[in-house]
Formats: sequence, C-alpha cells, structure tokens
Amino acid sequence: PQPYTPEFNSLHLDYVKEDELDISANAEHTVMQLHPFGYAEISNSQETLIAPDYIYNGQLYLGLSNCTVPQTVNLYISRLDGTEAIDAIINEKTAWYYLAGSNWQKFKFEEITVNTTHDFTESGFVSFAIPAAALMSNTLMGENLLWLKVVSASSADAYPSVIDVYANAVEALFEDRSNDPYHLQTPLAAGTIAKPVIKINGVKSLLQPSASYGGAMAEQDEHYYTRVSERLRHKDRSWNIWDYEHLVLEKFPSIYKIKCISHAQQDDMYVPGSVLCVALPATINIAEKDLLQPRISKGILTEAEEYISSFMTTFATVKCINP
Repeated sequence: PQPYTPEFNSLHLDYVKEDELDISANAEHTVMQLHPFGYAEISNSQETLIAPDYIYNGQLYLGLSNCTVPQTVNLYISRLDGTEAIDAIINEKTAWYYLAGSNWQKFKFEEITVNTTHDFTESGFVSFAIPAAALMSNTLMGENLLWLKVVSASSADAYPSVIDVYANAVEALFEDRSNDPYHLQTPLAAGTIAKPVIKINGVKSLLQPSASYGGAMAEQDEHYYTRVSERLRHKDRSWNIWDYEHLVLEKFPSIYKIKCISHAQQDDMYVPGSVLCVALPATINIAEKDLLQPRISKGILTEAEEYISSFMTTFATVKCINP
C-alpha cells in the first residue's frame, strides 16, 4: 500500500501478570523480604509486600559475641557531653529491645536491672538480664551475634554522640585510706588503673577507658560556713528563685552559674507556677572547641530538675535549659 501519515506518534504496550502463591507453613514457596543487614521470611498473615518499615528517628544496634547462654550483661556507654542539639526536646523515653529470631522484643522492666544513663542522655552503665529467647538464631541481622538495640522514636538529635560501648563493665569505687585530702581535687586520668591489687580469677586484663567522676575533696572551712549559712536561709525548701539557684549550685559542682526566672517558660515570659533555670557549666568541664558556646549535657540538666523538684511545692514546675 502507499505510505500514509500516521495518526499517532508512539505506541506503548503494557501488561499486568497476576499469580497466586501458597506461603503457608508447609507450602513449597517462600517469600523473603530484604533488610539492610539480612532478610526475613514473610508469613501468610502479612497482607502486603512492602519495603521494610524503619519508622524510628534513631536506632543504635549492638552485637554481642560469645553470649551463648542466658546471663547478665553489663555495658558501659561513653558519651560526648554537649554534642546534642541545643534546642532539641526529648518527646519520649528511649526503649531497649533484643532480637528473638527475626522479631524485636522489648525488654521487660525487670530485665534491665541497672541503668545509670539517665534515659540515655549521659555516660553510664546498663545491665541486662538476657532471656533465652534472645539466643535464637536469626537472619535479620546476618551475623551470628546476640543483638540489642536502643530506640528513640522521634528525638535522636536530642542525645549526645556515643564515643564507645564497653562490655563486662563494672564501677570501681575509691576507698579512702588516709589519702592526701587534695587527692580528689582532680579526676583520676583514664588509663591510670591497669591491674587489680589482688588477682581476680577469670579476669585476664583491666581497662579504665575514662576519667573518674563524682569525687570531691574534703570540705574546707570557707565552704562549710557558706553551706551552713545558705542552709539556715532556705531551710531545705525552695520557695523563691534564690533558693532554687543555691540548692542546685551546692549539689552540682559542674554548674558554674544558674539564673532562675520566675513565672516563665522557654517561649513564654508569663506562666504562673513555672520556673525557668538557665545554667552555665564550670570552665573545667568545657572542651576547648566549645568555649564560645558553653553548654551542659541534658543528663545533668535532667538530674538538676529532679533534684530541685524534691524541695519545691507540687503546684510549681521547673525546667533547666542551656543559654
């Protein structure tokens, strides 16, 4: 036939293929869902085939080797204070999980026997009673390890960076044996403790990864008279902003100065019943790179809030923030 001008510019062909698979327990077909570190088998109870859903804002995964029986595991989590976002707000508590097979199970309250991290906001110890279910083999994380994770649903930037995580961690306490009273004036540097005085069976070596904390030298006369005078004035009660400031400064040597603003919140200067406390850190606690933006960790601020709340009326609320 003679050529003619076509009435369309392109032609597209498409089709949809439908099939039906039996993925019940005894079926011959298996459908796998790929995850970043492994895979999970999809059961017939799942309604849709979708990509894995990682809905949490932040997750830290910890894999433990040589954990073959249910036991207690002690971890020390070292944090870099002041690296959290200064304006970030923690909207919910963190949650700890263990991997059982291919499912993450939340630790029960009684299975976390020790937690000194103040809801993961500062360095501290976490002790787990590992259940038998955590020892089940899994394909979700790939490696042959016991897996734990801590989850922040929406506030990951409100937590300081993690420097390191140490297993088999214990806390060593200083025992005064007529030592120099100025001994506790400065922290014991990391790496000072290298071995126990008396050999401990089953312990091959010791590591002191960070400097000591919480120590204070014997009270000097000048401080004694100041403390007693302040105690006689506020009588262990906080009913005005002077009381708030001096109670906190007495308890927390890492806070150099604190300014309390009555009937105020961070975004409102007239809220009866609210007290806003703005704190500055002691210069000894400020890293050189942060000298122009001094800040206190959220862990210490939270501790200060909890401490001062025990001295105040139940009809008032207090909030401690960085400048």
